[in-house]
Amino acid sequence: MILSRTKTYFLLLGLFIGICLLYQGIWLISSTAKGDILSFGHGSGRGYRSIENVEVNYTVHDVMYDVFFLRSGTPKYDSTVQIRYLLFAPSWSRINTFAGNWGLVLVTSAVFFSILTVVFLQKQIIPYSAQFIFGKKFPFLKQKNPENI
Repeated sequence: MILSRTKTYFLLLGLFIGICLLYQGIWLISSTAKGDILSFGHGSGRGYRSIENVEVNYTVHDVMYDVFFLRSGTPKYDSTVQIRYLLFAPSWSRINTFAGNWGLVLVTSAVFFSILTVVFLQKQIIPYSAQFIFGKKFPFLKQKNPENI
């Protein structure tokens, strides 16, 4: 399938959005558990800044998990926090807050959208008359005759 530059941009954007929705959909069918906060800590950072983390202990089906998370706005006076874990892999979990649930998707989306937009808007990177071949074999997307454009 031969695609124009604009169609390729929207195809890549649509594929990324589809992957993000699939990722979040897996977390929508997950379950929650109460986690006990064991400690708050600081990771390494630059200058006077440091990365704050929290150590949480939670139990699923009589198996105890001890995990470190980014603090994600968890108040230091709390002793428990709600944890969201995958049903098929209880060791994969995250804090059930807005930052815990959507932080990775929002940051990744902002970076991907910015890079993709700059690459496709700049005439010097991809010419306006460029055409792309979208195929079933690797490489799935390649530029058609870039030397003739």
